[in-house]
Amino acid sequence: KLSRIDNNNSWVTGIPRLFGQNVYNNGAIMLMKGSGSTLTFTNPNTSYSYFGISVEISRSGNYVIAGASNAAYVIPLGTYFGTPVLIRGSGASGDYGISVSISENGDTAAVGSTSNQAVYVFTRSGSTWTEEQKIHVGISYFGADIDLSADGNTLAIAAYAGMGGSNTPGRVYVYARSNSVWTQQANIYVSSVGRSASSISL
Repeated sequence: KLSRIDNNNSWVTGIPRLFGQNVYNNGAIMLMKGSGSTLTFTNPNTSYSYFGISVEISRSGNYVIAGASNAAYVIPLGTYFGTPVLIRGSGASGDYGISVSISENGDTAAVGSTSNQAVYVFTRSGSTWTEEQKIHVGISYFGADIDLSADGNTLAIAAYAGMGGSNTPGRVYVYARSNSVWTQQANIYVSSVGRSASSISL
């Protein structure tokens, strides 16, 4: 996944397995700036493989969130990458970290896990992240892709295999937050398109 912010023309991309290395715990993310300079941040904990399998930069340009196998990190961003903070959802396992998203100001983050059929939402106070809610819908591939709105109060969640087998129509679930509680607002699908909703954007 490639993520871009427009205010300073910066891009960030994930490299879940570094080129030329036949190992899975040495992933990285790379920040590319409009000036032509680049910054690379390698896996901070090799206990979690495929670091960089998902990645997004906040629209303010102050935070990057990156997924790994059963992990996700929020990394402050200034002139250089700051100290990463590991965020783990309650009971999360398997492919937790397969999808990630972060709000514009970096105060809300979301992490998806299709194996848990859930999306975990976190809020930040200073440098401390707290799980706000686990959103669970018992259907295949729920959480395959996610996207938070700029203000962090709306969340779109893809379930690209739909409610039946792998060729059934995918769905997009839209949730909104009010008083720290997330509730479903919409369930969107196109009945004639199989495996739709593999990627989404707000």
